[in-house]
Amino acid sequence: MMLGMSAPSDERISELVALTERARATAMTGAYEPVGRALLAASDDLGPAIRRLLDTELLAEAMTMITGLDAFWQDSGRADDGQALAERALELASPGDGIDPFLRARTMLTASTTAFRRGDQPAARHWGEAAVSAADEVGDRVTAALGEVSLARVAFREQDAAQIEQRSNRALEIAGEDQAVQRGAYHMLAWAAHTVDDRSGALEWFERSLAIRRAMGDAFGEAVELANMGDLAMEIPDLARAATYLERAMETAIRLESLYLLTSLIGSAGILATEGGDHRLAVVLLSAAEAAYSSTSLIPDPGTRDIMDAAMVKARSGLGAGSEAAEFNGRGLSIDDATSVALATVRRFAGVR
Repeated sequence: MMLGMSAPSDERISELVALTERARATAMTGAYEPVGRALLAASDDLGPAIRRLLDTELLAEAMTMITGLDAFWQDSGRADDGQALAERALELASPGDGIDPFLRARTMLTASTTAFRRGDQPAARHWGEAAVSAADEVGDRVTAALGEVSLARVAFREQDAAQIEQRSNRALEIAGEDQAVQRGAYHMLAWAAHTVDDRSGALEWFERSLAIRRAMGDAFGEAVELANMGDLAMEIPDLARAATYLERAMETAIRLESLYLLTSLIGSAGILATEGGDHRLAVVLLSAAEAAYSSTSLIPDPGTRDIMDAAMVKARSGLGAGSEAAEFNGRGLSIDDATSVALATVRRFAGVR
């Protein structure tokens, strides 16, 4: 999707470069929230600013912006722009051009993570491997480790538990003292356990990741793990416990205006309604989640698609003749309205009145 039509002024671009530098400096900490809000407010200027930098061959400045927007590309549902801009910057770069090799490796990592969010597995793998190689070459242990985490995600989408575990453990071997690496690796080790149906092991790894995210003051990261733990609790099944996790995650997602989290959580609320026997509401929410995904460049996380599809089949069957009308109503909801319905749903199942 396009991020605005006209290029910002030089002064505005300088402001945006500085803003994205602050975003990188505060990423995954409690200090990021106001920066994230500023980025969302500047959404329509960010893409045009980067494109102008690329057009004028100011590649270092463009890469600085691209890599500082990792969370933004996801939260705003603009992973397609993030991937395209990262790949364009890397295409324009050449050996001996003076670009900081650390920055080049981080741009490759951004290309990998945004491609993953779009479901572009070949590009996610290619750029993840390139990021690890480039970072290893210059001794950038953290970027190399995060590249391994990105490749673990690629393996997760392919349900390859052994590869998820191997990549995650290598990340810890490379830079296991770094909290961002630890939380990412623990998160993926949880999914490795889940892939082989070890739910108790998955929960333990999620809790370890959650503890680090809380210690870092990262509200978004905490909400991600709470949402995952909620989905896991539905599989046990413990619907009240699941709803409690999902409620906390959704309240944070609403505050942060994270489109990535909200879209996923609307789907989770639909699955919860299915398991709880409210089939009409389930069809409405699952249809609303599908519409929300269609309006962004994001796709459901690995495994979620199958669970959502199975829940929809179950809910349609339970509802019967009214399913077509419920689907129509769900597709017609705005994301804000769907979020309100989803929050009310999880609160009901959690026992909140």
